Amino acid sequence: MNEANNQGKGGGPKDTTNTRLNAVKHGIFTNRIFLSDEEREEFSKLKEDIISTLHPTDAFESILVDRICLYILRLQRCARADSDIDSLHGFHKSVRPRLALSKEEKHRIQEYERSAERSMFHTYNELKEHRKGSEDK
Repeated sequence: MNEANNQGKGGGPKDTTNTRLNAVKHGIFTNRIFLSDEEREEFSKLKEDIISTLHPTDAFESILVDRICLYILRLQRCARADSDIDSLHGFHKSVRPRLALSKEEKHRIQEYERSAERSMFHTYNELKEHRKGSEDK
């Protein structure tokens, strides 16, 4: 009986105007490491570049470099979200308010970005301290 009542009600929204930015909203706060194969490939290239720059010398340094790379990935997502939000200005003013993020969502993204940035620099400083301690021995 419940099945009969729900027929024709599924299939997602007919008008995707209000859901168009869900990927932006959810992409930032997702628990998934990669959102797409393209992002996985970009991350692999980024990680190669960071490894060639920071030259981790042991397992602990490799773990720290991995964390730095993940924080950079998060910061890149925030930058893409900002870019997508800026692109809303091209929409007609009657559509724009439905696509715009709420103040709470904007604040949450800004906090997330600040947190990722702090964590990245903290991890980088941890790497420098580890290296300094290794040199002193």
